[in-house]
Amino acid sequence: MRLRDRLRRLEQVAEGETMHARCQECGEERRIGDVFLDVVALDWQMHQEGTDELPLGTPEDIRWVWEHPCDVLALVDKTTGEHVFGEGWASGARLVRENQRGA
Repeated sequence: MRLRDRLRRLEQVAEGETMHARCQECGEERRIGDVFLDVVALDWQMHQEGTDELPLGTPEDIRWVWEHPCDVLALVDKTTGEHVFGEGWASGARLVRENQRGA
């Protein structure tokens, strides 16, 4: 296998780990990685440290999801239409919001 073939194969694998995210509210689009676990860990870290500022070196795709001004539930994978964090998470978030409104 030639080097060019190996690089092409690696690009295909890396492409599978990214998605074309789109905000359903404002229409902004961006290619992001699989950021769910990174965002959960970042949220936990920031709560532990008692800060609202993202750490230096936060990857741009995570920063985009975190700082995007629209509702996080509006961020979907443009290809599949599923939420960028997965439909299970999105369903849970909607349920929590409904329960908070009803309380």
